Amino acid sequence: MIKDEIGHETCSCVTAVESGGPYTSRAGGALVLCGGPDYLRCMERIHDNAAQHRFELDLGGRTAFATYQLNDGVVSIFHTEVPAELNGKGYGSELVRGVLDLIRERHLKVRPMCGFVRFFLRNHPEYADLQA
Repeated sequence: MIKDEIGHETCSCVTAVESGGPYTSRAGGALVLCGGPDYLRCMERIHDNAAQHRFELDLGGRTAFATYQLNDGVVSIFHTEVPAELNGKGYGSELVRGVLDLIRERHLKVRPMCGFVRFFLRNHPEYADLQA
């Protein structure tokens, strides 16, 4: 684990991508193969706020979230949001990765209605099996 600029522990796989780490897609974009020692930490940071139909990632007093609806074993993700002052630091990817890991753990499927989630899935084939 490493600490980000707000002193919050974050998964080193996110930083590896941000700093031009070893994983790149064929298109030259970032590709995280989160399976190292910090893998479970990504998922543990995600809270399912079922009452508000959103997955949440605590960012040291700020919250990134993904709104969703669950129907017949399929989680439709409609919107993701990271606080503006924290954009571009990998938190959106960390959020989506953690959400997808939870979906997998719960034996559900995902329907990406959000453009960011669709983009993430296109660049992370290790989650292709989750798509409804």
